[in-house]
Amino acid sequence: MIKLKCMACGLTVAYRESRGDLCPRCLGGGQAVQLLPVSDRPSRTSQSTIGRLSINSKHQDDKHTLFLTGEIDVASAPVLAAAIDELCAGGAREIVLDLCGVEFVDSSGLGAILQGKSLCERHNCAYSLTPAQRPVERMFDMTGVKGRLHFRPTARGTLRSGR
Repeated sequence: MIKLKCMACGLTVAYRESRGDLCPRCLGGGQAVQLLPVSDRPSRTSQSTIGRLSINSKHQDDKHTLFLTGEIDVASAPVLAAAIDELCAGGAREIVLDLCGVEFVDSSGLGAILQGKSLCERHNCAYSLTPAQRPVERMFDMTGVKGRLHFRPTARGTLRSGR
């Protein structure tokens, strides 16, 4: 189901119930805060979504793959963390973050990725990532966290791993 989430107040509304892309709660308070789309199924996105995070998911049994596109930053990191938390609470046994479509990760995004790893460890859930675009991969290298994360092969069979 496609949802829209406000990163300022946390309001979540179903996409079909939305009257626009601004948060009605924040708008009533005098702020124009854009709602962030979050999806559990593939969506038709265009280049206009650059700067936002789109999360599409696919699951088979207890294995869940989250396909991420856009940016994982201070605005979208809580959405990613909440998605991982929801899957762990729902009994997922394996979570894969597909980072192939991620263009940028800031420190908040890196924190959400590492928080996801810790959460999965507490729930006895396997956690891995697919390699991201080169600038994001460099960020993993420069921060020294690449060795703390498990990277799996991409669809082409290449592996850039810290373990």
